[in-house]
Amino acid sequence: MSGTESQGGATEGNMWAERTVVDPGAAGRTAIDSDRLGDKAPADSRIRLAHIMSGADTNLYGSVHGGAVLKLIDDAAAASAARHCGGPAVTASVERLNFLAPAQVGDLLTVTAIVAAVGRTSLEVLTTVVAERWNTPGEERQIARAFLTFVAVDATGTPRAVPRLVLKTETDNALNKEAVSHRQGRVRTPRG
Repeated sequence: MSGTESQGGATEGNMWAERTVVDPGAAGRTAIDSDRLGDKAPADSRIRLAHIMSGADTNLYGSVHGGAVLKLIDDAAAASAARHCGGPAVTASVERLNFLAPAQVGDLLTVTAIVAAVGRTSLEVLTTVVAERWNTPGEERQIARAFLTFVAVDATGTPRAVPRLVLKTETDNALNKEAVSHRQGRVRTPRG
């Protein structure tokens, strides 16, 4: 796929190629085709969320609790998904969450979230979390990374069509390739 083609075209092996969406909440009525939703690039959905971690965020060992980091990840990813689809999107899964280093009280955590791939009603959002001391700008260290899947919903909670993703840069293409590979691996993994 070239850097100017949009994801969602009917290419061989493209799992996101479906273009017409059936709205299950409307007795088989065809939902809005994604062509009319306004295609968007990953940069259009980029969110940066920063938060200074305090004593209220710690676990029994004195470092920042993973759940506190996960809340920031989910908040940023939800905003990114909503920005892409122009409305509410709900978390369907948190996958491949890797805690790479601990965060401490007084760390300024910055979560970056970006839509990396889209389906008919779902979005794959990549999040990265970096930490630095709140009062001393300097070296950032990556502390977490995760993919989250969101489903765009309407006011009744029914899944709805999302805009296609336009891949403009090599970075966009690389993130998309990773997200599609990640999703294909998740779909093949048996649950038990």
